[in-house]
Amino acid sequence: MKYTTATDVKAYPSVPDTANADFIDLLINRASAYIDKYTGRKFGYNPAAVPAVPYEIITDEPNSIENWGGFYLRNFDVKAITSVKVGPNNTVYTANDYTFDALTGRFYIGGEAYDQSYNAVKVSYTYGYNGIPDDIKFACEQLVIAMYLGGATNTGEVVSERTGNYQVNYASPSTVSQKAPAVMDILKEYRILHI
Repeated sequence: MKYTTATDVKAYPSVPDTANADFIDLLINRASAYIDKYTGRKFGYNPAAVPAVPYEIITDEPNSIENWGGFYLRNFDVKAITSVKVGPNNTVYTANDYTFDALTGRFYIGGEAYDQSYNAVKVSYTYGYNGIPDDIKFACEQLVIAMYLGGATNTGEVVSERTGNYQVNYASPSTVSQKAPAVMDILKEYRILHI
């Protein structure tokens, strides 16, 4: 998903109105993909349109879910946990039987209801962001502008891209991001870290 538009990027004084829109779109795709990869999240999906996602974790040893302190759900921003089933009989757990940290995505099963011999947990949940957060849009625009202006062209990390008859070489976003620390500050706030 694109986190901004060529029109919005061209609204910045450093990008001329005559800039090739196809080329700007190419940079937007690249910056958006970089944001997804760096943060580990995808933005701009309507949670109402995303069905509940079953996520199953099976460990090799009984007690291991309890011993390693839980696991992390793969998708963000979790809107609702619709069901939790544990063990071979799919025993239904209620919100009193587990803990979920929405900030980190960490899901922990515990308490008296937890049968430690079970090593399978199935969590169904809905997730997604309502629209693209403003700071993510801004970060994408800043990455695109940095790439457009060639902010890191002497790094040796140059890539060739072609759109129709138009071809250009530009630095990778990871190098450009070093020239845009404010962008990295924004993205770090969304980055999923699994410790």
